[in-house]
Amino acid sequence: MNALFNEWRVLVLVCIVAFGLWGFLAKLSAAHLTWTQLTFMILVTNATLVIAVTARGLAGLEARWALVAALAGVCAAAGSLSLYRALSLAPANVVIPLSSFYVVVTVVLSSVFLQEPVTARQLLGMLLGLAAIVLLTGSSARTLSS
Repeated sequence: MNALFNEWRVLVLVCIVAFGLWGFLAKLSAAHLTWTQLTFMILVTNATLVIAVTARGLAGLEARWALVAALAGVCAAAGSLSLYRALSLAPANVVIPLSSFYVVVTVVLSSVFLQEPVTARQLLGMLLGLAAIVLLTGSSARTLSS
């Protein structure tokens, strides 16, 4: 079992399934909770589990990189607050696909600042991802703006 969780492909699959369930369960809960209650419950549960799993690995934490990680946490909080509020206002089949396009920001920043190469195939994937988002959200988004 431990070997499976050292394989990045398995971890990505777990991530896809977990985030897929998270989007569904968050929207289901949003129908019965305020967006602030939803955000609180999800983030407290998330933080508790993350702390329980990672706390032993904090020895030797470098201040500079801890600050960068804390900034990532601020960005995650801003994204989470925005996402849960959006879920309380619009259908999940619009909000989740649109919010998932954050990966393009990550790819561009990683390319510019970390010199990670972006291949033509990856560019095509981003364009196809954009097309998929338009197709997935097109009629729903038009309905929202009417």
